[in-house]
Amino acid sequence: MPMVTLGVDLASQAKKTAACRIRWDGGSADVECLRIGLDDPALLDLFGHPDTGPDKIGIDAPFGWPGDFVQAIQEHWNSMHWPSIDRVDVSRLRLRRTDRAVKKKVRLTPLSVSADKIAMTAMRAARLLAKVHDDGEDVDRSGETCRFVEVYPAAALKRWGLPFKSYKGKGPDKADKRDNLVCDLAKETGLNLTDKVRSGCRESDDKFDALVAALVTRAAAIRCCEPIPDEDREHAAKEGWIALPRSDSLARLATDSRQSRCWASGH
Repeated sequence: MPMVTLGVDLASQAKKTAACRIRWDGGSADVECLRIGLDDPALLDLFGHPDTGPDKIGIDAPFGWPGDFVQAIQEHWNSMHWPSIDRVDVSRLRLRRTDRAVKKKVRLTPLSVSADKIAMTAMRAARLLAKVHDDGEDVDRSGETCRFVEVYPAAALKRWGLPFKSYKGKGPDKADKRDNLVCDLAKETGLNLTDKVRSGCRESDDKFDALVAALVTRAAAIRCCEPIPDEDREHAAKEGWIALPRSDSLARLATDSRQSRCWASGH
């Protein structure tokens, strides 16, 4: 069954925000769109309507904040109380359940949405998802029952056994590393790699991350990501949950016919 996935490398500012749209059909995949410099209206236009837009949309940004952090802020606001270190491990104020799960499984720690600059990106993600919800589409921060899912390209690359650290930045050496990576990804996934897509990934790590996000989104859509543990489901629905692809999923992206589309518009 044909499928369209959209990967978004979200930033707090439009100039660093990139998106990649991939159509999957008959054992191959084609990049239909690879763009950068996207403001909110442009992103919402790419999201489209749930019945006619991309089947699954992966966004590289936290979908929520650690529950313990939210509670601590609320208590501090109301009564000046702050949890003592012996009562709440300080890492639980910094990291969500999904962040700790990724750290355990991949040995890679996501940026803290409560203590790092990525909080600004998370605020933009919250604004976008709130707009989607207000327009009548269900949004589930766990990513299981809606079109939207949280992705983390670096963790996915590491899971797939590919370089995940040294490709970001400017300069010919970084561009060469991204070029090698996108060629490896195309070979494994059946992605039809055009000169335009290849040059786009060479020139911008944001565009490259958006492409990886679209691949991870495909893995989530065909149920090739690690399941959310039962004990974490309640937190995932509020804090968000990173879709972590299985290590053997890359070669299955183009050929696996399973599709998880159980969401609907309206709330």
